[in-house]
Amino acid sequence: MTLLFDGRFTTTPDFSAYNRIELSPSGDDQPPYAGGVLGQYEIVTDPVGTDPVAKLTAISSTLARTEMRPFQKDIVSGGPDFGELWYAWWDLFPADWVDEIPGPANAESSLLSGTKDIIAQGHAYDDVADSGHYPQFAMYVQGQRIKFLRTYDTAATTTLVAPNLTVHGSWPLVKMVWIEWVLHVNWAASSNGFFHLYKDRRLVYSETGAPNTYNDTAGPFFKTGFYKYYGPLSPITRVRYSKGVVIGDSTSSYLEVTGHSALEAATIRRTT
Repeated sequence: MTLLFDGRFTTTPDFSAYNRIELSPSGDDQPPYAGGVLGQYEIVTDPVGTDPVAKLTAISSTLARTEMRPFQKDIVSGGPDFGELWYAWWDLFPADWVDEIPGPANAESSLLSGTKDIIAQGHAYDDVADSGHYPQFAMYVQGQRIKFLRTYDTAATTTLVAPNLTVHGSWPLVKMVWIEWVLHVNWAASSNGFFHLYKDRRLVYSETGAPNTYNDTAGPFFKTGFYKYYGPLSPITRVRYSKGVVIGDSTSSYLEVTGHSALEAATIRRTT
């Protein structure tokens, strides 16, 4: 079993393991400041414990981004079938988190409506000829719920903003409680793909034998934090906490990326 990246702040209590911290409107820190930047990304004490964790803050009135990105690219091999990875990450929403309730004009499928906080992304590395498009995986907060969307495209050139878009999940946003997420995925723009998402050790979404990313030359990358377009009623400041990100290769496991076993397992179809 092999860990490709261990960005847990209990392992290294600073940001030095990460490739960059993506920031808007100020611009990325690449590499990040190891000790963080006050009011943007900082190492603090767990609000419900004693361990070091990251405090991530987004402040804007139009577009804000504060995202931790482990790698430039998670997989260096070419597509359309990029390969298998395990991802683990942890979220905590503070007690003073303001629930931003969407209005009737906020389409479920729109990430630009100003009522969604994107908190994790598996993003494509677009080819030059592609149009700008959604990430293949985006987890977001909408009102008092946590959901995620998926897109993919098997065509060599992507011309749509959100091809094959689907929305999944609807879990209550509980404040001051850590959420553990694990994604076991074979990134592929073909029927060789699989996608298994766990929440708090339980399998909550599973798909096998289907495409789940874009037919690009370069492989995808993961990041977590905040990415938000602001609406007229959006709170100016957003804060949440992270224990970090762990990435394992195809030989890894739930146990290796989290330190404990899943309570439910997925059936995986692998191709040789």
